[in-house]
Amino acid sequence: MTKKMGTVYVYYSDKKQKKLAQEYEQFLFDKTILANISRKLTKIAGDCKHGDDLYKFIYYGLSRRLSLLERCIVNVFNKNPFDTRKIPSEDVRTDVVLYIHCFYIHLYGVLENLARIYAIKTGYKAKSVFDLSFFSAKNKKNKLIDTLPANIRNKYVDDGKWLKYVKDTRDMLVHQEPGYLPPYYVKLGDDSEWQKLESLKQNYQNCF
Repeated sequence: MTKKMGTVYVYYSDKKQKKLAQEYEQFLFDKTILANISRKLTKIAGDCKHGDDLYKFIYYGLSRRLSLLERCIVNVFNKNPFDTRKIPSEDVRTDVVLYIHCFYIHLYGVLENLARIYAIKTGYKAKSVFDLSFFSAKNKKNKLIDTLPANIRNKYVDDGKWLKYVKDTRDMLVHQEPGYLPPYYVKLGDDSEWQKLESLKQNYQNCF
């Protein structure tokens, strides 16, 4: 992974791609996780009334977002399958970027909805709406996360780096720059391909 001017470029080895493909296939055919989540959400909702904040966060927020996340994942790999070896068209790359962008927006939203649901169910009293979040403000300790049971905090939050990654990525996409999917990349050491691209660049520059 390389990072330049706020942009993160990720390159996957063949081994990593194979592992991702296997996990994706399992994701497509194993719906037990989503089914279990739905059952638990229904139990958490209990007898809350239509229009209550809890009802809204569970059914209008979290449940809908989970379906959107699933659709985003499926569409990314329908557009650009794991086994493809051809360079994707600009239309394909644009569509993939849109789905990835949408994924991060709603992943952030899922975690915000979860925080609100947890706060309501536990009676957490926040000083401001900004405290009703699992995402920490810069240089500030997250008080809501500190109230989570230790076993949940250790299993799902850990050191909090993944939460920071989700927030930073979402913030970059919303406030700084949209995602970008390069058509392909050249491996270090592939001098002939580098020279070919350099020649194309020079020819292009000479046109102006």
